[in-house]
Amino acid sequence: MSQSESASEDGELRLFNRDHQRAIMDMIRSDVGSGVMDAVNDDVTAVEQFSESLLSDSDRDAKPKSEPPIHEQHGSGPAASPSEPTPPSPAVPVRSPVARLGSAPAVNRWPGVHAFQVTVYQRLGTPAGRQPPYAYSRAAGKLYTDMLVAVPFRFSYTAVGDPRRLEIRAQPVYLDAQHVQNPVRRCPHHQDFALMSNVQSQYVRHVLQTQHARFRYEENGDRCSVVVPLEPLQPATDHYEVLYEFTCMNTCVGGMNRRRILALFTLEECETGQVLGRQTIEVKVCKCPHRDLKADEKRLGLGRIGDKPDRKRRLTSSPPASREQRLVVEVDDEEMFRAVTEVRDSMRRYRRRVNPQHGQAPPPRQ
Repeated sequence: MSQSESASEDGELRLFNRDHQRAIMDMIRSDVGSGVMDAVNDDVTAVEQFSESLLSDSDRDAKPKSEPPIHEQHGSGPAASPSEPTPPSPAVPVRSPVARLGSAPAVNRWPGVHAFQVTVYQRLGTPAGRQPPYAYSRAAGKLYTDMLVAVPFRFSYTAVGDPRRLEIRAQPVYLDAQHVQNPVRRCPHHQDFALMSNVQSQYVRHVLQTQHARFRYEENGDRCSVVVPLEPLQPATDHYEVLYEFTCMNTCVGGMNRRRILALFTLEECETGQVLGRQTIEVKVCKCPHRDLKADEKRLGLGRIGDKPDRKRRLTSSPPASREQRLVVEVDDEEMFRAVTEVRDSMRRYRRRVNPQHGQAPPPRQ
């Protein structure tokens, strides 16, 4: 097939190069004359421009595309060999809240190398003879407190070179083994922002809160905790005191649901989060702390020395009468006397049938 044809047998469009274009134009000039060519000069010029544009596009498409270097595809920098593995970045200690706030935290008491201990400061009394809004049983190791009451917890430790590298974490956990894996949640009622205690609070989900000037609240899912720094001991003191308060009650529906809780305190390193000591105190948040403390101590046989006896009158059964003892019953008239005598004789006959060796009763008094 001739190259001057515009289409091939397979229907593929062929494009003319510049040499073929010049030969075709010379043939047209020799056949039709210069007059006709002047008339079609404008059209020929347009055809040439169109052909040149097609040729330039085809030449550009025919050139192989050069791939950019590796450092341009994956960012600036020298190209890395695919066979050589990338060296790992140097290890940096990262605090892991998941490790410290596990699903089932340990609750066993462990003083550790720093002899970490915690207790509750019990005030002896308040002015005008009023009792404090919390009570602590040293015998049972249990705290009874009302809601939103600042309770002073005292921490003691030894052999700490720089206390600023340590911190104390406090979190509530359930005491019973079947509930220890569940986080302690605050009930929906006490999380309501309409309550005055929640108006300016950003931590309404936390059951255990602090009044320390420097604090940090952390949340791992539904498990909440509060962290305060460990400060050096004040002169002439052997403890470090922090005020904590509880924002929900043990009997709240949708929260603790009458389940027993512990206040878990851990001594940790600030950088790594390593636990260096652990202590727990059982807590009951109720409306009448002193009443519940006395009831629990009496039930466990842990009564305090000096407690006043109970003034309530209690019914006690009379001791059984011996055989030699005689009792006198006063009656009002003879008819009542006969009735009481018949009851007495009937009881005597019954005792003789049950116990034949029972001695004869004395004759009745007239």
